[in-house]
Amino acid sequence: MKEETHFYIAIIGFIMLIASSISSIFFQYSYFYVFFCLSFVLVLDYFDFKLRKKSLISFFMKKTHHSAVMFFIIAATIFAVFVDLVYGVILFKIWSWPSYTTINWIILYTLINFFFIMLVYETYMITRHFLSKMFIEKHYSKQKIVNKNHFKTTIILTSLIFLFLPLAYFFLFGEAHGGFVMIFPFLGLWLICDSILYLHNQTPIIQKLIQKDGTTIAGVLITMIFLVLTHEFVNKFSSEWVYNSIPFMQLQIGGVPIMVVVGWIPLVLFCISFLDLTKTLEKDVFKKHMK
Repeated sequence: MKEETHFYIAIIGFIMLIASSISSIFFQYSYFYVFFCLSFVLVLDYFDFKLRKKSLISFFMKKTHHSAVMFFIIAATIFAVFVDLVYGVILFKIWSWPSYTTINWIILYTLINFFFIMLVYETYMITRHFLSKMFIEKHYSKQKIVNKNHFKTTIILTSLIFLFLPLAYFFLFGEAHGGFVMIFPFLGLWLICDSILYLHNQTPIIQKLIQKDGTTIAGVLITMIFLVLTHEFVNKFSSEWVYNSIPFMQLQIGGVPIMVVVGWIPLVLFCISFLDLTKTLEKDVFKKHMK
């Protein structure tokens, strides 16, 4: 994509971002989120391109990357339906989207889901770019993981346990207090992606966290804070989504339940790892099969 085209798309995205935010804040429009997420992607993608000369939109638009696009669409949809819809909405009723009709549910688990994952990744990469220029990462050790096979097996098993733990809980205890186990499937999704990255000889986020990589730790936390401040704040006015049975609901930060804030951390980790995985599979698997 040409830089001039990228710039004009970003301008359109910025206008859409302002308009969708206004529609929620001042007009309580409870269908703002698809436009909000799309516009965020367009704006952040341009800044990422200017800073790192890399663009997710350009990556997905390449004709040779159609397999990566299909993987992203199919896997992201399955993950979202399984964890958000089945666990969060149907089984435990932790959150809901009160104004949604069938078409809105379809948009949620396709377009909004895709845009959301992309904007989280772009936010993290931009944040990490600035942090990498600071002294923070120089103060942490880079010790290697001694037993790689044991580490690989551990994260694979842990991810599967975490992913299906809420299902086991539901069959044993029902939906009561299900919010206490909902953080585990998000951790499970993240670790599944990390384990596959590890199988492809990549350095997953969990390894960077274990090695106390300051840029990664700070990048994840800053990304989480930024997303909570923007997404949760704008949604407060229109309540496109609402929280019903979050643990410690009375403990809030700026009107947002503290457990929701905590829950954003594994969500951010998953989005980053999932797109890293998509790029890795394009390079190691899909590209080779096309030859």
